[in-house]
Amino acid sequence: MSLRMARATSLLTVVISIPLFLSYNIKYQRFPEGIPYVLLYTSGLLSVWVTPVLVLLGLVVCVRILQRSGAPDRAACLAWNVPGVLVAVIAEVVFIMVRRMPP
Repeated sequence: MSLRMARATSLLTVVISIPLFLSYNIKYQRFPEGIPYVLLYTSGLLSVWVTPVLVLLGLVVCVRILQRSGAPDRAACLAWNVPGVLVAVIAEVVFIMVRRMPP
């Protein structure tokens, strides 16, 4: 696994999971109506399905990085990949908590 691939996976995971952090605002419509709300709502729906897949991909990447012994960029790859996975897991937890809140 190259550093470039680990960086790209991590950044994509973080970007896709951002709408999950805004789950409360989406659920209770705390955004202006119109196109911004539609874009946020649509990206939120996409994030619900894509973020778990990216978390699993990130975990696979972490395992692949850890299996490489003696690679010079091993620490740098982990430094990029682990925070991306953690941000996505926290975003999923936020989404699940908001989903279980009463209306």
